[in-house]
Amino acid sequence: MPAALRVPYTTSGFAAPAPPAVGWLTFDWGDLIWASITVGRMPPDQFGHGIYSSWEVVQRAGMIFAYLSEDPTGRIVPSPLYLELDRSEKGTVSYYIGMAMTKLFVDHLFNASWLAHIDRYQLALQVVFGPGRTRPDLVGPDPTLNWLVAEAKGRSGGRDQGASDTMKDQKTFVLSVAGAAPHVAMGCQAYFGNGMLALEVVDPTEPSELAVDYPLDPDYFFWAYYRSLVAIISQSGLEAFEDGRAQRLLRVPEADLTIQIDAELFDLVSRDLDEARGMAGEVLRFLANREVARVEQGDGLGVQLGPAWRGELRQGGSTVR
Repeated sequence: MPAALRVPYTTSGFAAPAPPAVGWLTFDWGDLIWASITVGRMPPDQFGHGIYSSWEVVQRAGMIFAYLSEDPTGRIVPSPLYLELDRSEKGTVSYYIGMAMTKLFVDHLFNASWLAHIDRYQLALQVVFGPGRTRPDLVGPDPTLNWLVAEAKGRSGGRDQGASDTMKDQKTFVLSVAGAAPHVAMGCQAYFGNGMLALEVVDPTEPSELAVDYPLDPDYFFWAYYRSLVAIISQSGLEAFEDGRAQRLLRVPEADLTIQIDAELFDLVSRDLDEARGMAGEVLRFLANREVARVEQGDGLGVQLGPAWRGELRQGGSTVR
């Protein structure tokens, strides 16, 4: 079994049933790479650019590999290379860490594996924003099509009260998603407390008077979510069998990892947009009615990591300065 990583979290403001006020998020490097690669992957052509597409995977995985390490207890700490970055570079890395950790939290605590970035892909999703640029980063459903919205923040130092206040404001700017009030609307701040990664998660209660509706179509949402990886996996042409089931594979040797998806699920989500009607229900029924593979996430994708990602090789972080 992969060595478990541990990140502490605190929550506040959630209505019942609420997540624990304090707890530990436990996962492994494969889970974190999955979240980093898939969070916000909404444009249909994101991975449709040949060799450049695979290097997008390398960039996402490489950022985690280069800038995060683990200590002997499984806590995530910044790598020595992270400490050599300048302030703006740390800000960029921390942003992506915050996005990935927000997705992991929502996946583990609310069983919602399909988060998408709505700031960059508003045209593809036919989202109409309210006045100004204040809005949360992520939106996605759980397996019962209850929708969640989340504002993600990442900080290179300790907890930032200003970021907490901004999260509370931004998450209140969504009145409804796909015609219903969000099941959960939250903000998540990833920061290095005492030199170790930690999360603060907040759920303010009332929406803003300027809150807007996000008229998302679930079928198109699922089509766009998977479409980002369909093109590049199709180009690889690799297949394998695991537990008696065919898998479609994308091997990325530069990052020592393999992305996999069940071949039947791959066929479901490979349809053209004009054939996407009914896709959300078909995908959810498929995932509910089959056994989960060894590395498979809730969305049916999986990441297998090679020996470079072994825990003992990932240790050796430093104290944030």
